[in-house]
Amino acid sequence: MSHTVSAPPGRGGFRLFTDDFVLLSVPSGISGRSIAQKYVDEIKSKVAEFNGQPWAHIVYLNEWQLGTPEVEPIITELSRWCLANNLKYTAIIETANSVRQYQNNKMLIKQNERTDYDRQSFANADLAIEWLNSLGFRVSERIPELLKEYSY
Repeated sequence: MSHTVSAPPGRGGFRLFTDDFVLLSVPSGISGRSIAQKYVDEIKSKVAEFNGQPWAHIVYLNEWQLGTPEVEPIITELSRWCLANNLKYTAIIETANSVRQYQNNKMLIKQNERTDYDRQSFANADLAIEWLNSLGFRVSERIPELLKEYSY
């Protein structure tokens, strides 16, 4: 199942997919407050389908440019909400971009704040999927097929 919020080139949008207990997020463009809030609302809706079960999140960031400053507290709160709703692992897929990594690190909960959560970054989807599979999350072939659209 997927959900897409698209926007004109350079503007923010996102695509979300769920498969079993894995959520795939593909944010794109430059995100402002309204896109960030839609992103939060859609993620909460998708996670509700997991019925409290542990889940994993794959975030493909190569299509995302940056968020405006007002996005940061919205995503920080989403990060807290996800952890409170049984998120166990996050696999971030991105090529090196120091500005994007800086903003992302400001918004996400520090890993050392939780002993029951782990977040790793990967240069490609294959490594991210291998990691989640090794942790007991069955990432079906559907997710790599979706990611091929983004030339991972």
